Amino acid sequence: MKTLFGTIILSMLIANGIFSAESAYKTPGLPPMNKTAKKAGSQDKIPGSVSIKAKQPPKDNLLKILYQYYPTGYSIIAALDNYPEKIDLGGSSISFSKDGGYQEYIHGSTPIDRIGCLSTAVHEMNHGFTKQYSYLILRDTGEYDYMYNYYTYCIDEQETVLVSFGKTFPCGELNKFVPQKLQTFRFEVYVYPSHKYQSTQMNGIFALLDEYNAYYHGAMTVYSLFDYFRTELEQDDTTWGEYIRGIVSTYSAYAEFRYWILAYLLYAKEKHPSIYKDIMDNQVFRQVFAKIDERYTSLISAIDERIEEVAALLRSLGYKSGIENGNFRLENSYIGLDRTAYDLLMKEMGKSEYRNILAELASF
Repeated sequence: MKTLFGTIILSMLIANGIFSAESAYKTPGLPPMNKTAKKAGSQDKIPGSVSIKAKQPPKDNLLKILYQYYPTGYSIIAALDNYPEKIDLGGSSISFSKDGGYQEYIHGSTPIDRIGCLSTAVHEMNHGFTKQYSYLILRDTGEYDYMYNYYTYCIDEQETVLVSFGKTFPCGELNKFVPQKLQTFRFEVYVYPSHKYQSTQMNGIFALLDEYNAYYHGAMTVYSLFDYFRTELEQDDTTWGEYIRGIVSTYSAYAEFRYWILAYLLYAKEKHPSIYKDIMDNQVFRQVFAKIDERYTSLISAIDERIEEVAALLRSLGYKSGIENGNFRLENSYIGLDRTAYDLLMKEMGKSEYRNILAELASF
């Protein structure tokens, strides 16, 4: 994944280790979180969280749309655009070089093409934010410790949380734990064989949560743009086909990264007990996971309803549309709803060992 992460002086790299429709077609029930986790995820801000809410609206026309319909996505981009070029921290100087910014992920010449790229832009910029924004918080708090690594997770623009962590193991080790039949299509990129410089190999479960969160914000971008598609674009099968294609890929991403996070913990508990203990002792990480997981889980249910809403809208426009055999019908063509991996992994996570580890993770 590309990020805006700058060039860090060699001594700090070494010290810090930094180089994360129809009613029958509803999402199945998910393991419930306990009351404590629900309260933390739903109401109370995590102590020490900060706001990144953009102070000024954008001048860029495409970002104006994002600002109006999904302001958190815009705030993530703006936080990086306004990031200082150099930060002095822990006796070292960290320099950041900006590349093309969010525009690097925008392609096409038509409005619908460019709008369709916004979810990818938010996803990718969120990765840069997660890795980079930590240094700004640490500079302001004076709490930097070179013995730790740091990620900053944006839950929303009003709640961004710094998480410190120590030793991890590469996600590639999960190849020994995850059965072949459960090695879905993103497995090769993020788990095994992957690449030694992939964040999930360097920062383990913390990078998995970064990916989980990035896919959440990307999906939220598409979901939130519904009213723009309905009021500002041509009301035809091209417009709504683009919307559906943009929103359906979230199913597999949700299930994959959720499953790998839980699998990482189960494997760590058996093979890396000291790392497992460190993770479970990291209350801030667990609080962040609970909040992201709650929001993503709720979004999946909302997407189920949104797909039905789009089908009904298309029917009102005179098109044949609905859910047929796991596909979204649009006249005489069909868009796959990307549910095969999702259904497979959700079934696996319904097993007692995954339900128990989730309950343990969310108990704080």
